[in-house]
Amino acid sequence: MIDRRYSNIILILLLTAIFNCSCIKRYNESDYHNIVIEGWIDNGQNPVVIVTKSIFPGLNNKKMTVDISYVGIGAKVIVSTEDQTETLEGKIDTHYVPPYVFTTDKIIGEAGKTYNLSVEWDEYTATASTTVPLEQAVIDSFKVKPDKMTDSLLTIAAYVSNPNKCKYLNTFIAAQPEQDLLMSSFFGTFKGEYFEKGNNMVTLSKPLKSALYHEDYFSNFRYGDSVTIKFSCIDSLAFTYWNNFNFCTSVNNNAMAGEIRNLKANIKGGEGYWFGYNSSVYTLLLPEKSEN
Repeated sequence: MIDRRYSNIILILLLTAIFNCSCIKRYNESDYHNIVIEGWIDNGQNPVVIVTKSIFPGLNNKKMTVDISYVGIGAKVIVSTEDQTETLEGKIDTHYVPPYVFTTDKIIGEAGKTYNLSVEWDEYTATASTTVPLEQAVIDSFKVKPDKMTDSLLTIAAYVSNPNKCKYLNTFIAAQPEQDLLMSSFFGTFKGEYFEKGNNMVTLSKPLKSALYHEDYFSNFRYGDSVTIKFSCIDSLAFTYWNNFNFCTSVNNNAMAGEIRNLKANIKGGEGYWFGYNSSVYTLLLPEKSEN
C-alpha cells in the first residue's frame, strides 16, 4: 500500500494531463486516456523514469482518488545509446512521486551524449530522445537573510556568473521537512543571456506546486529548513516546457481551474518529458530562529 502522505501528490501527478490541453477546445474523456512519462538523466547520474496514465479531470469522475492501476508498475522501460541498451528495473523508492520508478546503475549520464527512451505499457508505446548538455550549471555563492515582510521566514539569494555559458537553466528545489521532493521552483527558469547582461543575483523561491499540498503557500523558507537546490543546464525544449509549467501553476489556484498552456514536450506516443540535465546540487542548512 502506498503511504498516505503521497496520496495527494500522486493525484497531482496524474492530473498533469490537464496542463497538456488548450483552454479553448472542449475535451472528452477519451482525450485523456494516455501514457504520461516523467524522465530525466543527469550528468554523472543514473536515469530516472516515472510512468503513469492520465485521467479525465471531470468533476464527476470517481477515479480522481489514488488508483494504483494508474502507476506503470508493469511497464517495460528501455534506455539506449549508440553503444548500449539497458532495460530499467522498476522499484519502490519513496524519494520520488509516485514512489515507484524505473532506473539502472548500468547507465550513467555523460555530457554531450544522447539517450533514447522507449516505454511499453498495455496498449501504449512511447519514445523520446535527449542529449545531456555539455555545459554544467553552477551557483557561485548564496546569501541567506531574514525576510523583510515577516520575521518567521528567510530569503535565499543565489549569485550566478554562468561561467560555463549555459544557454538555458532551470532550478529545482526541495525544502525539508515540508517537502522532500525536488520540484521545479517558482519561476526558476533562466536564459543564460540574463546573467551575461550583468544580472548575477536571483532570489530563490519554493515550488508553487507545494501550494497544492498546503493551504498557505509562501515562497520563502522557514528557519531550520534543509534546502536542496539543483541548478541545471537544460536545452531549449526543456526550457520551454518548464517555463510554461511555471506559468500554468502560477495562474492556477488549484489543479482544476485557470488558464492552461500546452505542455507538450518530446514524448512521441504519450505525454510528458524525457530531458537531459547537467546539474550542480547544493544543500543549505538554514539557521534556527534565535530566541532573542
